[in-house]
Amino acid sequence: MKFQHPIDKSKTLHYEHPLTNKHLVFTQGRISSGKYIQLPPEWEGLINPSTITVHLTQVGADQALVVKRIEDLKVYLSTNGMPANCYYLVFAERRDLPRPETLDTDA
Repeated sequence: MKFQHPIDKSKTLHYEHPLTNKHLVFTQGRISSGKYIQLPPEWEGLINPSTITVHLTQVGADQALVVKRIEDLKVYLSTNGMPANCYYLVFAERRDLPRPETLDTDA
């Protein structure tokens, strides 16, 4: 994908999306004092909940940060008693599309 540089209009940026054998959606952000990550409401009928994958990056001191459970479009976090302070990246596979074929057997 090509698009105009947001600051230097004389340049063009070239970005591509990640290649995968799945139809994925993702959300990312930061929690600075919460106990859960709220997933987008449109994920309710869009994703297969069993495919949710969560990546967390702690900010500051060690918090013993882990995913406690995932339910009702919320990723509940557990810490060592401190408020959760982290960046997150959450992926899930779409349920409305079949997995794409990754190998063309027609020679």
